[in-house]
Amino acid sequence: MLKNFYTISVGIPTYNEKNTITFLLDSIIKQTLPKHLIIKEVIVSDCSKDETPMLVERYKDKLPIRLFHHSSRMGLNYAINEIFQNASSDFIIYVNADTKLHSQCITRLILPLVNRPSLGLTSANMVPLVKSCNLIQKGCTFGAFLLSDIRKNLGKLVFHGRAFAIRSTLAKKIKIPSNVMDQDTFLCYACFDRGFACEYIHDAICYYIPPSSIRDFVLPNRIYSAGLKQLHLYKPEWFKKYELTRLFDKDLFRIYMRNMFHDPIGGFIWTSLKIVEMFYPIKNSDVAVLKPQAKTTKVPLLR
Repeated sequence: MLKNFYTISVGIPTYNEKNTITFLLDSIIKQTLPKHLIIKEVIVSDCSKDETPMLVERYKDKLPIRLFHHSSRMGLNYAINEIFQNASSDFIIYVNADTKLHSQCITRLILPLVNRPSLGLTSANMVPLVKSCNLIQKGCTFGAFLLSDIRKNLGKLVFHGRAFAIRSTLAKKIKIPSNVMDQDTFLCYACFDRGFACEYIHDAICYYIPPSSIRDFVLPNRIYSAGLKQLHLYKPEWFKKYELTRLFDKDLFRIYMRNMFHDPIGGFIWTSLKIVEMFYPIKNSDVAVLKPQAKTTKVPLLR
């Protein structure tokens, strides 16, 4: 049964985000919501050593901020669980601190959940935002649009953990183990396991800065690969039952060639980066839950 209004908790994990957090908070203020959607609270789970908590506190007169500050680094899994368990709204918007939301992003993520009770989680479209691209950023931008095209047309790999919405009742039933590295796949499968669907929302746009160094390009891909192998061992029945990550090669090749036609230079750079990725040396200690952050994505976003 439809209610007269629905409340939303916005959850943001932060770790030394002084360069980016105000851009995200400003974009939350600028959200255009229908009358029956209300942002009830903005939950910030923080482990920063810099000025991030001070900057967040300054927004308390503009947003209903709830700041949970920790003196030591707790990790992303802790932050997600803290946000899920403390949210007091109908729905939760989770978003990384180094992003900014299109003015319609929250509405477009939440409305499908309101209108379809069988839907448990919706995922945003991550769009690169740069003034001028170096070669690596140009390749990463091609890769981002290629992934969006795959998600839109194949209906697989639907979930991206940088920005998503989830039902609060569902979120409170999920706890991510502290050692899990691939939070995205874990959350999607946990959603399926409880009888809910996940959906990619192409017009729910969240902006981010693509990496501009080879290390920052390689690191998240290595962590994803290691995390996927870890989940195969942890929950092999999920992969047999849901087959989320299985794609048809011919479909992938068709979409890849279509994107190459539109951006051949970006496609050539991205393909070259994927080859370099196979040989790029990264210590095993870097592929961990409390991993070092990408440095080149933590820069001020465009207003």
